[in-house]
This record gives sequence, structure tokens and C-alpha cells, in this order.
Amino acid sequence: MLVFNRRPAPGEWLGHLLILASITLLLSKLETELWYAIVGLMVVNAISIVSIAILAERHPDNISDQPKVRLRFTGAVLLVTAALFLVARMAQEGLGESGMDQGGINWHLIIAGCAVGILLRAPSMVLSFWSIRLVGAQNYIASISLLPLLGMAFEQAAFATGILEVSRFQIGALFLALGIVAGTMLVLAARTLTTNSPKK
Repeated sequence: MLVFNRRPAPGEWLGHLLILASITLLLSKLETELWYAIVGLMVVNAISIVSIAILAERHPDNISDQPKVRLRFTGAVLLVTAALFLVARMAQEGLGESGMDQGGINWHLIIAGCAVGILLRAPSMVLSFWSIRLVGAQNYIASISLLPLLGMAFEQAAFATGILEVSRFQIGALFLALGIVAGTMLVLAARTLTTNSPKK
């Protein structure tokens, strides 16, 4: 709540408690040897999503009425994050055991990364920033809670059609994902009721 500069709504704690319980149970089911790495990546991912959402919501260029200004801002963010990804990848290769194609640059990886960035990441970031401008950072972040359910659905569809040979779907993970979504809905409901309630 501090990063969004507002007070929690009455009853909002119940949703946060449900989300926290679901995430805790989910983490308890992770493989032991990968636990610290997965939790660390989840924390970094959460911080990155909140930070970029707040940036998009409050930056003057993204709230501008001129599409060119908003696209220029999105492009600048894409270039900065792409450079960070490249530096991180080079550092990973330098510290790892595999190396970079016997000391050289892995051009196949560079080309694949550029293709993914242009065809997938750029359009998705344009739509994300546009959504944040329309509904706000908090509502955008709340909608992200649906992504695990969509991922499970796509995985099962790929498994059913033979694209994937093995499915890692677990019914327990589905219920925990639904718990996170339910907690998010409770938070939104409490906030909406507080906003719409007449002030005394």
C-alpha cells in the first residue's frame, strides 16, 4: 500500500491474508534444491512488475494524450530493459561453465532474442502501458493474477494436442492459483466498496 500512496480499505486484509497463505503453500511444494533460486526470482519479478507499473502510471510521457509521445516512452523502456537483459546474459555466460560458443558471441541467441523482442515483447509492452494508463497500476497488477491460470490452460491444451509430451499440471497448484485470484478479488471488492460508500 505504501508504494501506491493510499490506506488499505477495511476488510482488505482478508484478501491479502488469502493471497499470502496461497503463496506460502505454493512455495512449500517447490523442489528443495531449487527453492532459493525460485523464490529469489519470484521476488525480483514482483519488484520489477510493481516498479514498471508505477513508472508507467506516473510518467508524464505515458499519460500524455499524444500516441507518439507514449510510443516513444515505451520504446525507451524497451531499449533500456533489453540492454539490461543482454548485460545479464553476458555476465551469466562469463560466470558459467558453458561459455559463449568457445569465447565468442552466441549469435543464434542474439537473433532469437531480437525476434522475440520485436514480435512479442514490444507489442505486449505497448498494450501493457496502454492498459495501465486506462485502468491504473493497481488494477493492472491485480489482473496479472489470472496469468497462472491461463498458463495452466495453455499447457493442458498443448498436452492434449500432442505439442507437449509431459504435463506438470497438479490439481493442488490449480487450487492455490484460484486462492490467489480469490484473494485479489476480495481486495478489489473491499477497495471498490470503500470508494463507492458515501462519506460521513
